Amino acid sequence: MDNKLHPNHPVIRRVYVYIFVITFLLLFLAVVVYFSTTNQLQNQRASQTPQPLQPAKKYEGSLSLAVKSPANGALTVGTPFVLQVLANSNSKDVVGYDLLLSYDQTAFKLGTEISPLASFKVYPFQRGDHETYTAIKAPEVKTPTLLNQDELLTISMTPLKQGSYTLKLLDRSGKETTKMVDVKTHILTPQLTPLQVTVSP
Repeated sequence: MDNKLHPNHPVIRRVYVYIFVITFLLLFLAVVVYFSTTNQLQNQRASQTPQPLQPAKKYEGSLSLAVKSPANGALTVGTPFVLQVLANSNSKDVVGYDLLLSYDQTAFKLGTEISPLASFKVYPFQRGDHETYTAIKAPEVKTPTLLNQDELLTISMTPLKQGSYTLKLLDRSGKETTKMVDVKTHILTPQLTPLQVTVSP
């Protein structure tokens, strides 16, 4: 009696199916492992690729804040003081500027602003989170305005509550920037120095 199974026998067909399924699963697993390994290598190479250095910001001139009065800089709640903006224009003839003053509006009340430079007209604008001061030099004044740690603007402020606070000029807010403009309409981006103040009761 012949014990050999015919190729079309159900058992033989099931064996073929099992072999096909196992082969398919092995191929699928190999493909998954291949792509997973490839992605990991690509990510590793990307993480090891040195990022280009951002160019250092080029400053021209400087702007800083200081307490003009009281002379000792001691601030108390309810007593007005005078904040001054000191400017260095890097030997450039300034004909205009924009200052973006940031301060805690719950801790200070702004008063009047005065331009020590008689030829400059100052226009204040309340912007919500800061105050913008735009100044333009009278075109008929031809005397150069060269600033070397000179007083650019004074602003009266009144402390409303005690605490430690930072008064600063913002380099940018939206489309506005703190800047000076020289007689050749060249924009000067100044280095900005903030001011730390303490208000006593």
